[in-house]
Amino acid sequence: MKELVKIYIRDAIREITPGFKGDFSVETAAYKELGDYSTNAALVLAKIFKKSPSEVSSKIIKILAPQMPGWKIEAAGPGFINFWIGRSFLQKEVTRIIKEGKNYGRGKKKKSKLQVEYISANPTGPLTLANGRGGFLGDAISNVLEFSGYQVEREYYVNDTGNQ
Repeated sequence: MKELVKIYIRDAIREITPGFKGDFSVETAAYKELGDYSTNAALVLAKIFKKSPSEVSSKIIKILAPQMPGWKIEAAGPGFINFWIGRSFLQKEVTRIIKEGKNYGRGKKKKSKLQVEYISANPTGPLTLANGRGGFLGDAISNVLEFSGYQVEREYYVNDTGNQ
């Protein structure tokens, strides 16, 4: 969820400053009364715009509010923006999870093709922890990439050289 908040903020910043390449943080709030998440984006941009952080946070919130229905968004302190996940947002998301089932979170098909190379156990030598780890880890990474929408080609090396 924190990454989703960061994506919304980055898009809002790009509306204000096309080509923005800087970085900002989104953190889980330490106390519930401060929200679910908090960002320092207004502080970062205040330096660039040479404006007060409160002016910048107002601009960001004005863009974010309509894009994040069901969320409460407030400027806080010296330039922070706090976010609370709203009940209506969570209800819609749960409905979406139920509707999409095992496809929930699946990425759109991408034109990019990826090749994941991973190693098998060596049939001519002793098994090691690395042999056992390599196969399932490569396969798991390939599965995640496919779920994200990439076309994945798997290269599974058999390590068949040696004394056979």
